[in-house]
Amino acid sequence: NSPGKGNYPDNSYPQRETGRQDGEDYQVGGWKNRMIKGSTGGNLRRLFTAFICMIILFTLFCGATLGEGEKIDKVLVKGNRRIETGAILNVVKLKTGELLDTDKVDSDIHAIYNLGHFQDVRVETATGEKGAILTYIVVEKPIVREVKIEGNKEIKDDKIREAIELKPATVYSPKELAKSVKKLKKLYADDGYYLAEVDTTTIKRSDTDVKVVFKITEGKKIYITNIRFDGNRAFSNRKLKKAMETSEKWFLS
Repeated sequence: NSPGKGNYPDNSYPQRETGRQDGEDYQVGGWKNRMIKGSTGGNLRRLFTAFICMIILFTLFCGATLGEGEKIDKVLVKGNRRIETGAILNVVKLKTGELLDTDKVDSDIHAIYNLGHFQDVRVETATGEKGAILTYIVVEKPIVREVKIEGNKEIKDDKIREAIELKPATVYSPKELAKSVKKLKKLYADDGYYLAEVDTTTIKRSDTDVKVVFKITEGKKIYITNIRFDGNRAFSNRKLKKAMETSEKWFLS
């Protein structure tokens, strides 16, 4: 057991002597000790602090090498399958040998989007031997491989397909799909089917192909059962009805 207060005549603890070298043995109050500077915990703290400093310096160094103003060594495109790399690079303004500019990078991303073939465009930078490597990574829009029509009885497929904006072997577009639904509803309304509903389902067949299904609920044709006139004095109801193209028992158009 370690000595306590009662082990010493003057009831005082042994005092640590100073001025000795690290590792040197010394004796106080009959107890042999070894002079040791620092502690294990202190060494760990110093190592941890040094490690954190290295991480911070590394991060700052990487940020500096990939930051704005770095000379561009290469401009690459990845992810494209159908669209040729040359067609994409043709709208990219940043060229090899120019300085990296974030505003121009944003402009190039928008220009690639505006080609209309991609659903996602992003950029990555890396450090090459002679400067920054700028890579535009694209995800192409899928191709419509099949358009299927279900539920139609009163209007034939050929007439419906004429109204549909999306065609097989064309790029899939949600905007074109919405326009197709609107045109189909108008097609049915013009034929008296004002209650017709058009639902769509897009089925992903692969990473590059989709199948689009138009499911039509035609409903009943709406007929005019009665035509009334208010305020007519010079002409009778009968005469006015004869002048109209629409008549009772006709569908609403």
